[in-house]
Amino acid sequence: IASRTSAVESRFARTPVSLIAIARGYGAQSAHPSAAGGAAGLLDAAGTRLVTGARSYTVIRLRADNVVAAAQAFDVYGDPAAAAAMAAYLNATPAGTGIVVVTEDEPANMRLNGGLAAAMQRCGAGPAFDSAAFVPKSAYILIGQAGIGAGNGLEYFRSAAPNEADAYIEARFDVLNGRPVLAPGGATVTSTAARIATEETTRAAADSALAG
Repeated sequence: IASRTSAVESRFARTPVSLIAIARGYGAQSAHPSAAGGAAGLLDAAGTRLVTGARSYTVIRLRADNVVAAAQAFDVYGDPAAAAAMAAYLNATPAGTGIVVVTEDEPANMRLNGGLAAAMQRCGAGPAFDSAAFVPKSAYILIGQAGIGAGNGLEYFRSAAPNEADAYIEARFDVLNGRPVLAPGGATVTSTAARIATEETTRAAADSALAG
């Protein structure tokens, strides 16, 4: 029975699961109210909320069976120690773990402190995270993997300038064997140059980055 259960679980993990990541800047809260499901976080394909994001940053770890393993909030805007704490959390995430980072309200202030940019790059962040266009009250999402290296994840960004109400992102993606890939229909505002389209190319890129 145990071997049959293991086989079923293995087949289930090889079935892609669609998820939706949401990021919302302060100025977009009226147009996308929490009561209508507009808060930052992670939803399943049916719109059921799996994670609700807190102010500034929420880091979501994915398990190999395509479910949320953990979600941790970091108020980088309000807590001077939060950037370093978030960097430590990302750096402690085992290589190969799927990572989703979403923002709520105000993510720009102090984000470049405490080694956070390097920790984000370890998980796939590219040029948007430390861009000068990343003004206060913007919206940002990283869909990546611990250890994959700078520019190898999927980075979504919408600046709060010139209109704060535009700082809202919904990014649909698939997860397969705990590794996120972009699903058809995801509207990328700014993505990294190394955009990944299929599970096979994702795994090859990740394995190469981790081995190198």
